[in-house]
Amino acid sequence: MATLIKKAGTPVRTFNVNDKIAFTVWVPLQNIGTTAETIYGDIVKVNRKTVDVVDENGNTWRVGMDEVHQ
Repeated sequence: MATLIKKAGTPVRTFNVNDKIAFTVWVPLQNIGTTAETIYGDIVKVNRKTVDVVDENGNTWRVGMDEVHQ
């Protein structure tokens, strides 16, 4: 009888430098609440759990792998 030794995990998303991605940030509105804004940019560095992204305005963001939309 066979037994399961190790269960396969979910496939890991891989990103490369210069990939175009999008991510969402929450922007506060004056005395109203917050709203979501989608930011598009290029990956400049890939870390274990995060990626560094330069957006269209030249700002650099550190974004978690779970927040990235391709």
